[in-house]
Amino acid sequence: MRVREAKSGASRPAVAQTAPDASPPGGGLMNMLMMFGLMFAVIYFMMIRPQQKQQKQQREMLAKLERGDAVVTSSGIHGVISGVTDDVITIEIAPGVRVKVDKSAVGRRAAKAEKKDEKKEAKKA
Repeated sequence: MRVREAKSGASRPAVAQTAPDASPPGGGLMNMLMMFGLMFAVIYFMMIRPQQKQQKQQREMLAKLERGDAVVTSSGIHGVISGVTDDVITIEIAPGVRVKVDKSAVGRRAAKAEKKDEKKEAKKA
């Protein structure tokens, strides 16, 4: 069995023809740097900056805590602050039941919830 050769000169190796002034594939170094810069900007404004803003608000909230504030810890315990030191907060979770927690364990203030409870009690009386 014989293999037929094409008459179009298949015995010559095929060589890709490129224009002599063509830019390198991929768009070059400048385009790649611009894409990395754009990706960094998107990540910064979508993820990093909002997280920093939230951390700043948390720090400010912890600094402003005082006796009598209703709070919720990160573990979900509701209570009223009965004592504050530099790093430790004493929370009264029931009449006569006090728990000492680290200041960083406070998740948020719950003052609005306490006001609603007070309004309900006032209506009942």
